[in-house]
Amino acid sequence: KNKPAIVTSKTLGSIETLLSTHGFFRCHKSFLINLQCIVSFKSAKSQIELIDGATVLLSRARKRKFLEFVDKLGSA
Repeated sequence: KNKPAIVTSKTLGSIETLLSTHGFFRCHKSFLINLQCIVSFKSAKSQIELIDGATVLLSRARKRKFLEFVDKLGSA
């Protein structure tokens, strides 16, 4: 949030592996998000709104896993 973009030669998959144990979730083939930055989730549209105002898509294939992650955050 409010920081410049980071350019890297690493794949999103390799970054996902590094950050998955630190509260990040791959919600779409093009998006890796910090679960602590979620403001809202619109299930009907499969959209996640982040604190910086960005809206990202949640893929159908990852929806179940996302809901499990969010449920764990809520119970922690």
